Formats: sequence, structure tokens, C-alpha cells
Amino acid sequence: MIIMFTACADETTNSIVQDEQAVVTLQLSGKTLATRAVIGTEAGEDDWNENVIKSVDCFLYPNGRTGEAAVFSVTGITVNATGTATIAIKIPNDKIEALFGTGNTCQAYVIANRPSASALGTDTSLLGLKKTVIETEGFATQGSTVTPQESFVMDGEQVITLSADRKSITGHLDLYRAASKISLFITKVEETVTDEAGNKWISQPGNMRVFFHNGVKKAHVDVSADGCTYAVQAEDYFNFSLSGDTRGFEAVAAEDGGTEYYKHVPFYSYSSDWNTDKEHEAYLTLVVPWKKDGETEFRPCYYQVPINVTNKKFERNNYYKIKLSVGILGDFTPEASVELEPSYIIVDWGSGEVKADIKEYRYLVVDKNYVVMNNKNEVSIPFLTSHEIEIVNEKMTKEDLRNEDVKTVVVARSKYTLEVINGMIYFEYTLNNDQSTNDYDHVPISLVFDARHKDNYNFIEHITIVQYPAMYIIAVKNESSSNVFIYKNQNKQGAWDDLVDLNSGGNHNPNMYIINVSAFDDNNYIIGDTRSDNYISGKDLDLDNKFNNKALSFYYSTRTDVSNFIAPKFRIASSRGKCSGDMDYNDAKKRCAAYQEYGYPAGRWRIPSEAELEYIAKLSSKGKIPHLFSDSKNYWTATGKSTYHNNGTIDNTSSIKGNAYVRCVYDEWYWTDTVNKGDFTWGDKQR
Repeated sequence: MIIMFTACADETTNSIVQDEQAVVTLQLSGKTLATRAVIGTEAGEDDWNENVIKSVDCFLYPNGRTGEAAVFSVTGITVNATGTATIAIKIPNDKIEALFGTGNTCQAYVIANRPSASALGTDTSLLGLKKTVIETEGFATQGSTVTPQESFVMDGEQVITLSADRKSITGHLDLYRAASKISLFITKVEETVTDEAGNKWISQPGNMRVFFHNGVKKAHVDVSADGCTYAVQAEDYFNFSLSGDTRGFEAVAAEDGGTEYYKHVPFYSYSSDWNTDKEHEAYLTLVVPWKKDGETEFRPCYYQVPINVTNKKFERNNYYKIKLSVGILGDFTPEASVELEPSYIIVDWGSGEVKADIKEYRYLVVDKNYVVMNNKNEVSIPFLTSHEIEIVNEKMTKEDLRNEDVKTVVVARSKYTLEVINGMIYFEYTLNNDQSTNDYDHVPISLVFDARHKDNYNFIEHITIVQYPAMYIIAVKNESSSNVFIYKNQNKQGAWDDLVDLNSGGNHNPNMYIINVSAFDDNNYIIGDTRSDNYISGKDLDLDNKFNNKALSFYYSTRTDVSNFIAPKFRIASSRGKCSGDMDYNDAKKRCAAYQEYGYPAGRWRIPSEAELEYIAKLSSKGKIPHLFSDSKNYWTATGKSTYHNNGTIDNTSSIKGNAYVRCVYDEWYWTDTVNKGDFTWGDKQR
């Protein structure tokens, strides 16, 4: 018998034929399977020994009698080849008669690369052989340096033919791997992203990592055959520990010298089904380092990447090729990782021509799932698809900040354009940045929608677009007074040191407001750094107490030489920081220097400039935000006492005599880090 194993081009021949008796020639192929790939084929990779034919077990049966013991078998044939291998084996004449009788066909079954620990049982029927238990501990190997598997278990069966002279038997068998292959390809990582608070983050794709969860290392040779299902046990699963070393990514260069995509060493798993077993759902954890602009340390962000959302299972000899574009921040704790919705293709794990009779291949890949538009009116999002798509489930919303209780309102469909044009998803909404009008845009606008195949709703991409106008406001609710500290609430001299019940008085708004400005219609205002060039210490303010061995050392108070400066992005304290009474100018400075709210530490808050107080007054008078100050009351600005009016004006006296109230502000544009909300912290730093 001569058995030819064809996987590619290399050839190894081991002959044990000793006479002129009949021979069987079987051509076995592990690399000629048709695929469903979008371009070309998805061949096994020689670098990872995916095409190795290391050893062979061969079994022959008379037609229709695979339920019985094999009539002829040869096991443990050593091949050690990558590609084509031809092995010649003598077959006795009596076996020819037993296999073919008066006919000219019989059935052949081959197992390749059976592990030595997976002993064949006494049942050599086709079903008995397919139920041979195999285990591969190497699938669970974790580490940045991965040794390739020695080989992969494969099997194949086919009817073979006896020649007319009964001297040769021929046939072709395709080999199918018992395992599945899983790879994540990162097609793009945004260099920078902006979070909901307007902070800029910088990515570090060169240090991305990926972890595999709920892989399976044990199975039957062919679990897809009737009666061969393997019941996966708890000990058969393996997980890559997020605290351990794991696989990084390699950048694949594009023709223009940039990076076309990032790839990693593949993962492998035997078959599993998690349709009714959520606990053992297979998924990947992607870790991408991000650094907030202005900070020095990168922090790991965690993303959960599902592998097969269509039928929620691993099937043998399938390659799960996942493509992902990262354009949003993940979570900084693994337990709360942000789930991403990738595009993926499932292909037969082999090679050859793409044929129409193979299972239908579909794909839908969008360039970005999260798009940020900074003062832009339109954007086009490229996508690739195998079938026609449609836009569904669209909803545009924005926040109504007129009252303390923030509401989400829906923007009418007639206000914007969203359509598919020439391979692009086109969105257009014209911002009104004219602040002299009553209806100018002043909050971020969010659009969510789905792009999906018209004829198969399983192929879907969820997309979010966030559009920021030239000036925008974000409200952040402070849920608890325990998140506010006024010099550690110690009983110091003056009215500045108290913490007042939110429900007392007439001003009880728990929201902080973040105001972002990039342009003004009013020429009286200048956007710039409102802080002094020189710092003062806590001793200069009679704030020399230490907390956690740190005292206030580098405090930059608000400039007093200019009154028309407004910080490009600043946060206004909530009513949880209001005063029970008015105070003199020095106590107001002291109160703001020692103020902390919601994790935004002390040593950074300051008295507002005159222009900042006036601008807040205008926003309130136009109904953009509630009135944060009491009508006709005096409030401190850096340049003196001002009287606030609900009509949007202030009367500034340029005097620091007497008493007034104060509401502190925080330079959000400059300070990008926060501290524990429940701990008082001096957060000052020398610039």
C-alpha cells in the first residue's frame, strides 16, 4: 500500500513494499481546503507547524461497514514532513478480497498526528476511532515567548478505488484539524482620543497585549460526527491570567512605511459551545496602554473582545479571524473591561481556491466605531462589506442643562443627515456657534446607530458619533457631600472652613459644570491661562497644616492684573461647596486654595476671574444652565467684589474690602489627574 499525504510541495517517502502485491495510493491534503476568506486563502502557517504531518494511522473498511472493526490498519507510521508525504505499505491479497469482494471501492480513514498519550481503544470502527480522546496542554501555554505546537491532530475519510487489474488502489483524502484557530488583528489604534470630560488620551499600541479565556484543551478526534460529541469538563478549560505574561503584538508594515495592522501569535482551542453556558463563553481580553495628556505614565486599559457572536461556539478546523479598530478608552480595571464589537470572519482552516459552493462568506468592517467631532459639521466613515448595508436604530440626543435635574432630549431626524454614499457612512449636522442667538449649540451631541447587512441582521456594527460645538458644557453630578472637603472640615477661623447642608438655603444644585471654550463672539473676552505666573505656599495663606505628610507648597492663584481672561476649560464647584455666610477676600482665597470636590484635589481650585463670573451669568440668563449664584448677592472675583444679577450682568467694584460669597473654579484644561474622592489631598505641583 502506498499512501500519499499532500499538503504542499515538500515530499517525504518511506517505502516498506517488499513484493509485487497490490498497493494503495492515497493522497492526503492538509492545505487544499476551499475557504471563505475575503481575499485569497487562509492557509495553515508553517511557522506554527500547522501543516506538519508527523505521524499517520490508517484504517480501511469495506463499503457500508465502517460501523465494524477495520479490516486493515497500520498505525504509528512516522512521517515528519511538512507538505506532501508518500508512504508505501504492503497490503496482503486476502485483505484486498475482504475489502473489495467483487466490487472496486472501499472506505479509508486516516488520523494524523495522534498524540502518544492518546491511545487507540479496542474499538476500531469509524465511530470508535473518531471518539479517541485527545488532549493538548500546549494550547494553554502562556507567555510572551511561545513555542509552536509540534503538530495538530487531523483526520479525513474518503471512498477509494481499486484498479481494473486489482493491483493498485487510489484516492484523495482531505485532512481536517480537530482544533480551531483564533487570531485578533488590530487594524488601527487611534493615536489620541477624547473622553467624555474632554480630556485627551494618547495610545501606546507597541505595548498592546492579548489574553485568551475559556479555551478547551481536550476533545474527541472528530466531535462533529454523529455520536461523537465530547462533554467538556471544568478541568478541560484553560484561561490566561491577566496578571501573567502573555502575547504581545507585532506591527505589520504597510507599503507606505506605516503600520498596516498588528498581529499576535495565534491561540488554539478544541470545540466548545457556550450558547447555554455563559460562564464558559470564550473571549479575548485586549490591553492597550493609554496616557492622559500631561501625565507621564501609561495606564493599561482593558477591552473584552467576543470571538463568535453569531453561533457562540468553536467548530473544528475553523479559523476565527477577528478584526478590530480601537478608537475609545477601555476601563482601567479588568473586571469592568469595555466590551467591543469587532468584525470577524470564520474560514475553513486550509488553503486553495475560493469556491462558490463553500459556505457563504460575509464580512462587515467599519473604520471606526467611535467618532469624535471637535467643532466639525460633517464626517465620512469608511467601511468594507460583502453585502448591501442599511442604517437602523439611529438616535441623536443631547442633554438639557436648564434645570438641576439634567434631562436627555432627542434631536429631530430632520435636523441631521445620515446616509450611505459610495462606501462611506456620511453624517452631517451643522452646528450653530453664534452665541448671540438664543438657540446656539452648547452641549455635546451624541448619535448612535447600527450599520447592518440588509439580508442578515447578525452582521452588524454599532457606531457612536459625539459632536462637540465650539463652546460646550458638561454637567457632572456630585452624589454625596462625603466627596467634598473644605480644609478637611477643620474648625479654622473664618467662614471659609464650613461644609453646608446641600438642602439649606435656596441654592442646592449638586452638579458641577465643566465649561469648554475655543471661540467667543464677544471681543471683550480673551481665552488664556488665568493663573498667576508665580506660586505661593500654604504659609502665605495661613494654610500650613500637613495631610499625609504633604503641605500646600505650589499654589497658583488667579491673576489680579487682568479681568477679561477666561480659562479654556474650567470646572465650577457644585452647591455642596457653598458658604453659610459671606467672608473677606483673604478667607475667600484661602477657602478656594483648600477646596476639594469629587476627586479634584485641593491646592488647585481658585477664585474665578471677573470674566469667568460674567460668562457664567450670561449662560444662566440665556437658560443654558441654572443660576449658580444668588441674584443681587456679592461674590468674589480675583479683581474684587462683584454683584451678580440674574439678567446676565455683574457689577464689579474692583474693591477687595468688605465681605462676599465665593464659588471656586478648577482649571480642567491644565490638571488632568484626579485623586480618591474620599480622601483629602493636596494636589498642587510646580509647573
